[in-house]
Amino acid sequence: MRSFLEIALDKAIELDPDYVIAYFRRGTARLNLKEYPKTIADLNKVIELDPEFAAAYVSRGISYTYLMKYSRAFSDYNKAIELNREFAAAYAIRRATYVLIGNLTQGKQDIQTAAQLFKQQNIPEGYEMTINFLKQLEFSR
Repeated sequence: MRSFLEIALDKAIELDPDYVIAYFRRGTARLNLKEYPKTIADLNKVIELDPEFAAAYVSRGISYTYLMKYSRAFSDYNKAIELNREFAAAYAIRRATYVLIGNLTQGKQDIQTAAQLFKQQNIPEGYEMTINFLKQLEFSR
């Protein structure tokens, strides 16, 4: 059964086929529902309409990670970071994929960068989360 949100976003896209935010919201909703191919399709449209939309690359990268398409995931995370070097969440999420494939060194470097950026940007929740990840990485060694 389709959710109210999906129905509303479908209608918004029907009314304005270039409505980038509607595609992005629908894509992230589908990501939460683990509908990865549909997520990727929506985020491809976001990127087609707005190639500078860094968060779309991160969300698509998450989908690729779940589909175990790691090279595509890293390509998307790297593009998001290229577009916005201050995108702390992109580093934090890329860290998870590095750790997943066993590259703890690069994962640690990304989480340190994310922690520094969250702190500089005065985002205490993000900073606290990254510090906890760092502690887990140190504990797992």
